Amino acid sequence: MSVRSRIRLLSFRDWFWLLVGERRETVLARIAASLRELADYAAANRVTILIENSGDFTDSNAMWYLVDAVNSPAVKCLWNPLSAALRRERPTTSIPRLGAKVGMIHISDGKFGADGSFEGYAVPGQGNVELPRMIQLLKGIGYRGYLCLDWPKLWNPALAEADKVFPAAAQFLQKHFDEKPVTLSAYKGDKYAPKFDLESVEQ
Repeated sequence: MSVRSRIRLLSFRDWFWLLVGERRETVLARIAASLRELADYAAANRVTILIENSGDFTDSNAMWYLVDAVNSPAVKCLWNPLSAALRRERPTTSIPRLGAKVGMIHISDGKFGADGSFEGYAVPGQGNVELPRMIQLLKGIGYRGYLCLDWPKLWNPALAEADKVFPAAAQFLQKHFDEKPVTLSAYKGDKYAPKFDLESVEQ
């Protein structure tokens, strides 16, 4: 079986949505088992598999569990702070929790109503996602990976053209890259650590 075929088997549609009647833990175990099959091959070929928080698994708790369960340097998290914000998870929770498990960051912003409802995508720095705080936290954990602008115009034709957004996004990011790091409080451990383990779920 080709690598392309295997990747198709592990598609977004199959991975990140709960089927009717399925337990969340069961789905996470299935994803982790599939990732294990790919991890050794990826490592041997100097490829990193990035798992983005999306679908039914937008929280850092699920991402931490998956990367930890696979336990391979070839598998890391692609973190999207907007996806987390949709379930009201802040960078002050996600970044310290994930730490070195983060392999890439999607820079994505959005506007939310007073009741927390999502009102639409925004140019980075013009929405309600705490991107400046996230960048400071990434500096604090010594992150040296990529930050990639996520502008989903393909799925949202009403959004501005990318060439109009990129300069503003670059200016916003550069401003916060250049800021002097602030002193962050010590991380005391994850009081929200996963309460299930892969071995017991798979049995």
